[in-house]
Parts: sequence; structure tokens; C-alpha cells
Amino acid sequence: RHIHQYYPGRKGFFNSLLGDFEIECRQRYQRYSDQMNLQESEVVRFRNEFERYGLTSENDKRAAILCQRGKSEMFVGNVENADALFKEARDLAPESAYVFAMSASYDLARNRIGHALEHIEKACKNVTKKTGALCYVLKARILDVQHDKTGRIAALECALRYDSDDSLTRHQYGVALSRAGRAEEAIQQFNLIIEKEKEIPSHHSASHGA
Repeated sequence: RHIHQYYPGRKGFFNSLLGDFEIECRQRYQRYSDQMNLQESEVVRFRNEFERYGLTSENDKRAAILCQRGKSEMFVGNVENADALFKEARDLAPESAYVFAMSASYDLARNRIGHALEHIEKACKNVTKKTGALCYVLKARILDVQHDKTGRIAALECALRYDSDDSLTRHQYGVALSRAGRAEEAIQQFNLIIEKEKEIPSHHSASHGA
């Protein structure tokens, strides 16, 4: 009011400026609100993901969905949007191993190895029983890009502690041992996979038994 009193000719200018500012604020809030709101369709779509990795809090779920949106943006080439979505996810769930693992995977896909290592280290510090294998397998992938054979082996060993029945991870572990010149240990891992496969009834045997 006082501004308009001393600068009456600028009343329209100030009103216009405030109007534009208000519109921009509303648009920013709407974008934020859209990202934060859990759409029922997305909740249903990612329910298995939430259960698999033990994502129970609303913030963890929102952050996981932001990560998925970030991946979608990356696939269509909108890397600036992807960066922003992953950052929002980390800000929303700063202790989530899953979110930082997904950020590391995104960084790896963009060949930003330093960022990938930073994020996967944070993820591995906060792992749970349900996220441990995910985090350490991903860490092994990042270290493999760096040609760190010893680090890759150690990461895969950790992954198997969280999920010893994962044959794919055990196979990767065997390959890593073999590449490091530890052939006998590698053969032991491959034999474990074979023995595990023998324990699984074949479809033919199951049908015959029925």
C-alpha cells in the first residue's frame, strides 16, 4: 500500500510482479505435491518392490517411487529431471539403503563412477536383511568397472551372506574368483550351484510323481 502511495504509476507493475510470483509458487508447490502424493496405481504397481525390500514407511515408499520416476526420465533422455528426482528421493529418505542403491545404479548407468561409489557406500552402511544382497551386488558391479578384483570378491561375499541361495550371485562370485586366479575356490562355488540345482525337483519328475 505504501509503495503504491509513493509510486502510483507502478501499481500495475507491482501487481503483475506479485501475480507472476504467486503463480510460480503455486506451480512449484503443485509439482512437489504431485511427486509426493502416492498414486494408488503406483502403490499397487510397486507393492512387490516395497515388500521385497522392506519399504514400510510412507517416506521410503514415496522415495522409491521417485527413484522409479527418475529411471523413466533417464530412459527417455531427460537427465536433468532424473537428477532432480533422485536427489529428492535421497532428501526424502536419507537413511534408505534402497534409495541410495538406486541412486548408485543410476550413476553407474551414466558412467559417473565417483558418485556411484559415494552412494553405494552410504547404502551399504544402512543395509537391512532385505536390502543387503541388492546393495552389495551393486557394489560389486561398480568395483568391477574399476577393475578392483579384490573389492568385487569381498562385495559378492557380503551379498551371499544376505542371500546364500541366489545362484546368480554365487555364479558371479565364482567368476570373480576365477579371474583373480583362485581357480579351486571358483570350482567350489560352481559345484555348490550344481548341488543346489539337484535339490530342485525337475518339472518332469514332478509331473511323473503326480
